[in-house]
Amino acid sequence: MTSEADRTPARQLSLVTGLSGDLRAALAEGDRLLHTDGDLPASRQRFERAYQLAEQLADVQAMAEAVLGIYGSALSQHLTMTGAVVLEARLQRVLALLDPRSVLAFRIRAQLVAEADYQRGTSADTLRLLDEARAAGDQVALAELLSFAHDCLLGPEHIGLRRELARELLRASVWTGRRSDRLSGLFLQTIDAYAAGDPHARRLLAELREELGVHDDLSVGFGVSAIDVMLAIRSGHFDEAESLVATCAKRGAAVGDINWDWYAGAQLVTIRWYQGRLPELVPALRQRVDAKMQSPVDESAMAALAIASAVGGDRPTAAACLASLCGTDLASLPRSSSWLGTMNGIVETAFLLSDAAVAAAAYRLLVPYAQLPMIGGPAATCFGSVHHALGVASLTTGDLDLAIEHFAAAVQHNLAIEHWPAVAASRRRLAQAYRQRGKPGDRQAADAQAEAARTEAAVR
Repeated sequence: MTSEADRTPARQLSLVTGLSGDLRAALAEGDRLLHTDGDLPASRQRFERAYQLAEQLADVQAMAEAVLGIYGSALSQHLTMTGAVVLEARLQRVLALLDPRSVLAFRIRAQLVAEADYQRGTSADTLRLLDEARAAGDQVALAELLSFAHDCLLGPEHIGLRRELARELLRASVWTGRRSDRLSGLFLQTIDAYAAGDPHARRLLAELREELGVHDDLSVGFGVSAIDVMLAIRSGHFDEAESLVATCAKRGAAVGDINWDWYAGAQLVTIRWYQGRLPELVPALRQRVDAKMQSPVDESAMAALAIASAVGGDRPTAAACLASLCGTDLASLPRSSSWLGTMNGIVETAFLLSDAAVAAAAYRLLVPYAQLPMIGGPAATCFGSVHHALGVASLTTGDLDLAIEHFAAAVQHNLAIEHWPAVAASRRRLAQAYRQRGKPGDRQAADAQAEAARTEAAVR
């Protein structure tokens, strides 16, 4: 109950002044935690406190700054239906209170538009706003929209554009003065370089490590730890990779990244696949497929369950998963950062189920990306060259000449990216294709590839 003394003008002014000071402190601390330390959970707590204080003071600008801080510059930080609805409602409420011509209103509208694009697997509206931000000249709004646009363009067909956006974000960071923009631009350049199969990706990673060595950023540091797992898998050092999975998961949980548990899951799927132990993960994959925290554009868990079930001999489950993934048209499968890995799972499942129609459809969709590695997530895992999946699809459809062509290309590509388990896998499949074709000299060629795969595996 409020006392009579608390209702005096002097006391009211004192309370407002106190709240105002607390509000500014909460905003400043949230800003530091988000843009300097990359500590998302701690920054969200401060911004949430700032939002509540701003509501009490009816400070609309502070409410807008706080809500933008809570949701940051990454999309779909709340993947449950309830979380998405709360996010949209809160942003819409603040937007209605702002001057529609203000930069803050533009930034909030950009968040709403980008979230809608991401949920639909589209990007046109976000790119339109990005052009507006370039014309308007506000560098903070531009930096946020560059990040949003990058999140909306995760399919392999957009690799070139993503790399341009990441470079532009680095340039914008010079003007925003925000360390988070600079690190984000460099991190996005790094993961895009790995997705493109760029041999200079390691140079970008070294530069990123150097930046983090000066001052750690929890969010970007988590991303780098995921890359470390991927590189350990490529090296064939599975015990080290599995240890790094645990480290990566711990960092992801600490930073509050919504994808941390599935990054770990996808990395374990890759390790177990190359170890020949994938069916061990079927129970965990069943749980993951039904988990409430799911991206609307990521079907990689379903693909992993399909192939794990097929390898384990559970053909009905594998067939059901494959049918769910294909729907009425496999081409409508969302193009997420996991799309190539998902398609690889579809191809492998179709091979084990002798489904030539699905294999042929997958081949047509994958062939434009033959020269790319099958990266999953932000360089969190890798299944080797797309040529390998094209070879498996060709085996399934019975085109052995084409299968041999793709597997031979896969061996060379996997050597180039130093993915030794994938090199061995492509050599074994190449040997299988030679044996099935049975032309003169094919048996000797098959034996040579099989022996090379055994030798390389023994060295690793």
